Amino acid sequence: RDEMAPLTERDLLNLPRYRMAVRTEFDGQSRVLTADILPEVPNLGSARLVRRLSNARDAQATVT
Repeated sequence: RDEMAPLTERDLLNLPRYRMAVRTEFDGQSRVLTADILPEVPNLGSARLVRRLSNARDAQATVT
């Protein structure tokens, strides 16, 4: 397929996951670009769990 050809509805529906199409216009010339995007970050859980895991990873032994 010609990269400069406009995307059809079918092309847009068949884009793989995490890929987007963007139409840009500069100096009166239109161009279609595709780009990969990052998947959504998985849910880490509650703030308490994040702090506990962070402390376990980064904590140093304390002298009491």
